Amino acid sequence: MLKEMKERAGLYEKHTFWDTQPVLKPSEGKEKALEGAVETKQLKDIRADEYPLPETYEWTTIDITKDAELNEVYDFLKEHYVGDSGGNYRFRYTPNFLRWALTPPDYYKDWILGVRIKANKKLVGFISGIPLKVSVKGVPIVMAEIDFLCVHAKLRTKRLAPVLIKEVTRRINQKGLWQAIYTAGKCIPTPMAYTRYYYRAINYKKLLDVSAVRT
Repeated sequence: MLKEMKERAGLYEKHTFWDTQPVLKPSEGKEKALEGAVETKQLKDIRADEYPLPETYEWTTIDITKDAELNEVYDFLKEHYVGDSGGNYRFRYTPNFLRWALTPPDYYKDWILGVRIKANKKLVGFISGIPLKVSVKGVPIVMAEIDFLCVHAKLRTKRLAPVLIKEVTRRINQKGLWQAIYTAGKCIPTPMAYTRYYYRAINYKKLLDVSAVRT
């Protein structure tokens, strides 16, 4: 409980990126949490070109149906996606799972994108979006689900994550969609729900051998 309280207290700190985004600000209070869109835009308001990147980087649209590009994303996430603070354990989604998760009916290829180094075409950033229909108080709304945001471990100070978020948002907005849902391992402005999940130990002896658990 104390840990959760400390995490939620972080919502009221300054957020360089999220304070500029169309999300409800914790300081606004419940009286501002009215029903409806936080921000209203039209297609003519959306920029036509991609957001600029530093000179040495370039945008890439990933074709997840091609094995070579699918495996490239798999290798990248395997090395740089969510892991423990010590870097000993990391989620490893299989290529088949990634393809299944990112290619639902009516998905958009340009919502699966990344950042490469121009010189060697190495993938150093990734983000994905898929369309889905969410029921909000009984009203079905088509929106996007954002997932697999990942930046190379050595480039976390280059501010690539905010640009990845803005670019996938731009591409989603171009389809006339204005809402999205996403999850995060820490509190960012502003959660509509919290959840806690647990791991089930399958091979306890192996977990002990690799110090994943302690007696």
